Amino acid sequence: MKVEVITTGGSIAELFEKGIVRHLTGEQLVDELLRGSSIKAELVVTDLLSVPSTWITPKDMRNIGRAVVAAHEKPDVAGVVVSHGTATLEESAFFVDQMIDGEKPVVFTGAQRYPGGHGYDGYRNLQDAIAVAGSAKTRGLGVLAVMNGEIHLARDVMKTHAGSMAAFASPGWGPVGGVHLDAVRVMRRPLSRFAPVLPDGDLPRVDILATYTGMDASLLEASIASGASGVVIQAMSSVGVPDTLVEPLRAAVARIPVVIVSRSFESGVLPGSLSHEGLAGYSAELKELGVAISSLQALKARCRLIALLASGFDAEAATREMNDVQ
Repeated sequence: MKVEVITTGGSIAELFEKGIVRHLTGEQLVDELLRGSSIKAELVVTDLLSVPSTWITPKDMRNIGRAVVAAHEKPDVAGVVVSHGTATLEESAFFVDQMIDGEKPVVFTGAQRYPGGHGYDGYRNLQDAIAVAGSAKTRGLGVLAVMNGEIHLARDVMKTHAGSMAAFASPGWGPVGGVHLDAVRVMRRPLSRFAPVLPDGDLPRVDILATYTGMDASLLEASIASGASGVVIQAMSSVGVPDTLVEPLRAAVARIPVVIVSRSFESGVLPGSLSHEGLAGYSAELKELGVAISSLQALKARCRLIALLASGFDAEAATREMNDVQ
């Protein structure tokens, strides 16, 4: 069984020695892993990037996706692992998830602690990810994130703690499975996945704006005036915005796609439309404005909208595709 490991940098490949961080190449990272490990898979290493994940851009995410697609299409490769910094792992994993059209497992992993330090978790996470990528049980699940013995869907996973070993969670849903001593267990499967896209065009700028009490239209108007091709709005509760944003949103929708998500990440946007007589800014009124209402978290909605626009979707088609809450 062959598993391709694509390395992109991050703490998992940063060796901390005497106050200095040294970056491991992909080959060095895997060579260190193989010393004394129980891995039976044949590993092929692609050293793609060596950057902290806070530097990752949409262009980098697309390049990671292209490398994953190339590996995915090799008939002798059973699965693909991507090592990545944890700060933006959830964004890259979901962006790549949209580019994959196939059943083979693709698994992102990283580390919360530097190699050489006490409690380094990178080799364990990488070994777990290789086991998951090589398992028939994880075929058809889409892109996954494996950290701390848990398997998460790229669509749901979030980094919820900056320093804990249990830093990743899928709020509202939980992990889809786990891995222990190279044994993989899958407990649930998604009923559907997003249709794959090919974001080969220009990568547009999409901004995220969080709502807050007393918010006016200045940030929304500045975003559009400075060249944003789309905007994701983190609404209050399920779907609610200050009344001062309703008319500015109407004007914005005439120019660019606008996606409404919930800042309540445990639930996301709840299904159903709520209208308050004489009061603006609730889901029923927002739908009438022509915005998209999405169940995704804000970071994922941004990635999805970027990918759609870069794949040739116009504003109307992208809005229709993003509108997944009825």
